[in-house]
Amino acid sequence: MPISENLAAWLAPYLKKSGPVWPHGHDYFYESQRPVALNAEVKWEQNALRHSFISYRMAIVKDANQVAQEAGNSPDIIFRNYLELVTQTQARNWFSIEPKAQENVISIGSAR
Repeated sequence: MPISENLAAWLAPYLKKSGPVWPHGHDYFYESQRPVALNAEVKWEQNALRHSFISYRMAIVKDANQVAQEAGNSPDIIFRNYLELVTQTQARNWFSIEPKAQENVISIGSAR
């Protein structure tokens, strides 16, 4: 899948020369989400971020074949479950969500 500018910003603190971003297993990932959702008072659905990515990506690129390839899915599933669920404006907003900038960090983009 493509790494959008906002995804790069979320991943930046975990950048390493090699190895996985998430060094733990699949189950631990979901176990780690549970307390965060409870603290935020949000009902968390399994694969919510994946479903959101597909919906918002489809609104931006409007190409089920491309989105299916990026998401590891089939175009039929994309058409059946993700077509026209969100607007292009909502998708642009979702792909612009970035982590709060740390006061003691200068981004590479602003240092140019």
